[in-house]
Amino acid sequence: MKVDVEEVDGCSRPSSSSSWTGEHTLNGNSSARMELKAFRIKNDDGSQSLLLFETPPLDSWMSELPDSTSLGEMVIPGTHQSTALYGWPVSQCQQPATPLDVQLRDGIRFLDVRLAEKNGKLIAYHGIVTQRTPFPTLLQSMTTFLCQPSSSNETIVLSIQQENASTPLFLSLLRSALLESSYPRSLYHLSNTIPRLGDVRGKIVLFSRFGGEKGKQWEDVGGMGIHPVGWEDSKKEGFRVSLPKGDRKEGVDRGEGGWTLGIQDWYNIYSILSIPEKAYAVQIRLDLETPLPKHVALTFCSAAALPFAMPVTVARGFGWGWLGVEGVNGRMGRWLGNRLMAGTGSTRRGGEEEKGLVEKEEGKAAGGEVGELLNGWILFDFYRSEKGLVELLLAFNFL
Repeated sequence: MKVDVEEVDGCSRPSSSSSWTGEHTLNGNSSARMELKAFRIKNDDGSQSLLLFETPPLDSWMSELPDSTSLGEMVIPGTHQSTALYGWPVSQCQQPATPLDVQLRDGIRFLDVRLAEKNGKLIAYHGIVTQRTPFPTLLQSMTTFLCQPSSSNETIVLSIQQENASTPLFLSLLRSALLESSYPRSLYHLSNTIPRLGDVRGKIVLFSRFGGEKGKQWEDVGGMGIHPVGWEDSKKEGFRVSLPKGDRKEGVDRGEGGWTLGIQDWYNIYSILSIPEKAYAVQIRLDLETPLPKHVALTFCSAAALPFAMPVTVARGFGWGWLGVEGVNGRMGRWLGNRLMAGTGSTRRGGEEEKGLVEKEEGKAAGGEVGELLNGWILFDFYRSEKGLVELLLAFNFL
């Protein structure tokens, strides 16, 4: 499958040379500037479909959503191993041309940052491979983005995970960087619940995967951020965890409770031939999790199987035509496009059910009952390898 993005001049004809921008009324905001996008979807049977939809500017798309929108009821594009720009082909997961500031301008709002403590400092790492950037520098990139007039109404979900053994020093350094630095505490959302967009505009929502992943409670990691307990390692069918309610600690509210997360993080696939199976596992998980109330689907579209299925191979695929295997990103692009076309006009959470499309390994479409088009936080390796992938994801927020 291939999804081509074509900009549209007006509403009547595709054009490869210009884009159309106009004033529209969106969520009560008559000044919203929306761009009309055209996607040509090439299907396996040789046919083509043209999909038209509107999206706001990538650097400020959240500003066009109502304050009452929960982050759990949105499609949020993200990157897996967001700082892994080095170590090709084993450790690199993002293009070197897409550091954090570029990712944010490209519409990415979920950042997956892995840190290791080295000589008393927190440095970005992927496994044993250094990604060179100190954590304060990463924070500076995020705060600079949030301080720009055009993006001051945006929100960043920041997942932090340890890449070396759990140590009291790691937690101490992290707490110092977050709470005792020159940045005000009000910059961060530290509750263990899923907030509304209006409560966290211009803020960083912390998602804590540090302090150990095997049963460490919220209090054990210093009471900081959304903290799912019981993260299962590379489980193909996915798993669910809850965010239990708790008391305030050190001035940080644990949250109202009641939220759950459905997680698909099957990263250790069987072989290079498991790429279709990986994409299908993500799609099935999104179908299952989307209709549930007070629930977030967190899906990682990333995987590897050494020595042949490197992260870049899984994301982009390999070979050509019937002599190759299409990557996860391409399969997800087609699935998202088909889902948009099949579900246009569907209502949001709690509305009438619509038929959703799930793209199976052999290229056939199966219908699945879903309560809405799509919700979820969806993370990719090499997100730019599939042109228009972020725009397809964002389109679900504006239907």
